[in-house]
Amino acid sequence: MDRTQRLSVAVVVALVGVVTASVGAEPPPVDMTKVQPYSPPAAVPTGGPVPHGGNSIQAILDTFDRPDGPIGANWTVHDGTCNVSNNAAVCANVGRATFNGAPGTGDTAEMDVANNGTELQYAALLLNYGAGTSNPFLKVQNQSGGTQFGHAGCYTGNNGSGFGLGFFQLSSPFSTAHMKATRSGTTVTIELTNIDGGAQPNQTYVCTGAPAAEGTGVGIAGYAGYARMDNFAVNATAGPAISLVKTVGTTSGVCATTSAITVAPGTTVYYCFTVTNTGTVTLNLHDLVDDQLGPVVTGLSHALTPGSSFDTVAAGLLIPAVIDTTTTNTGTWTAYASEQEYASAQASATVTVAQPANVSGTKTVSGGPYRPGGTITYTIVLSNAGPGPQPDNPGDEFVDTLPSQLTATGASASSGTVARTGNLITWNGAIAAGGSVTIMVSATINDVPNGRSVSNQGTINYDGAGTGSNGSTRLTDDPAVPGTENPTTFVVSAPEPIPSLGPAALAGLVLLLGFAALLLLRRLV
Repeated sequence: MDRTQRLSVAVVVALVGVVTASVGAEPPPVDMTKVQPYSPPAAVPTGGPVPHGGNSIQAILDTFDRPDGPIGANWTVHDGTCNVSNNAAVCANVGRATFNGAPGTGDTAEMDVANNGTELQYAALLLNYGAGTSNPFLKVQNQSGGTQFGHAGCYTGNNGSGFGLGFFQLSSPFSTAHMKATRSGTTVTIELTNIDGGAQPNQTYVCTGAPAAEGTGVGIAGYAGYARMDNFAVNATAGPAISLVKTVGTTSGVCATTSAITVAPGTTVYYCFTVTNTGTVTLNLHDLVDDQLGPVVTGLSHALTPGSSFDTVAAGLLIPAVIDTTTTNTGTWTAYASEQEYASAQASATVTVAQPANVSGTKTVSGGPYRPGGTITYTIVLSNAGPGPQPDNPGDEFVDTLPSQLTATGASASSGTVARTGNLITWNGAIAAGGSVTIMVSATINDVPNGRSVSNQGTINYDGAGTGSNGSTRLTDDPAVPGTENPTTFVVSAPEPIPSLGPAALAGLVLLLGFAALLLLRRLV
């Protein structure tokens, strides 16, 4: 039977919404992977070849045609384990993995699947993988102990909650097939073709109520390391196609993991480009040009096979740049299968140059003459010369502990938040570049001997590197004293003396008292 005939007799199963069981209907099947404890195999089963059943207009991202071992650098394993075994992929310990940099929106993926032995097993496709836990998880499963897949499931996460058909029985079991999952809105369609090498008609199943897409990732999953998966693919036009990732860091000879960093002015950064062949043909020659750095490489010879990746660090290319201002630059990679067949992709990276703050402070004192029991006022002015703003970072931007000769009585600030605990004064707040804040602290002079000096300085904590933390410190300065960062000092005077009477005044006082006494005697007589 040819492909056209098989398609004409495809079995379509499309259930939408809730199906109410009739009297005597069989209960829905129970998914044994949810109720039976997982028992890993003693060793990764080798298994036989997986028949290829895809069509010619797909981009095979991975054929798994490489030595046995971990699934490889093009994949990120999120749970359990995923390995290559006898040129196919197997995932164990309820394992799942996503393909790095897969093209498209994450709404479709496909692969060839094969049952392997009689153990409980499944092979699954992941769609719309992102930061959450609700990616569509579409599987075929052998749970009956035979040598065929007899059930399937529309789940979320990692074999998690069901949607649409949930866990259901296939219209006809099979040993091998080409499996494709496609999302459209909240509907996911599972298509099974080339079933048992074309011996069975195709099967199609529709699950509604899929959760919202969380990302664009696609991948595979397995239960016990038995079910075999091969020729993982996404739909794409046949021919050359690439994806490109550009990263930047500060370590030479290392391909960084981020496309945006913040550095100090004058820092040397190192760019790395990673290209992935998402097409269907091998790309042998490569050009790379950057809109800021110019041509990086021309005519680089490297056989980039479909589904494979390589980066400029691995190719021995060092791409440094000294950054003085915030820079976003874009690289364009062109890969050639021939002069007529080539593909291009662009990627950008941003290096933000930190804008540090430069905060200094003056501190003056008023309220003289400075005698015990008197009140003084400190005026602290914090000024930010920039070029960057001083944020209200974690911790105190200003700290001042008054000496024991004083008792703090109050504190206020023109902006931000000031606090007083005993003689400890703290201030928190932001200061714009070119801006300032004024802090007023009042205190009473304690019983201090005449002529004693009272000195005090506050400590300024500021973001001198523009990193979002106060890593720089500076002391306040008395502007009346030459130099910088001088303490503010005053000298305590003796208490104000009690007025005394001279000889003449005393004589007058005696006469006055005598006169008063004479008047009193005359009244008594």
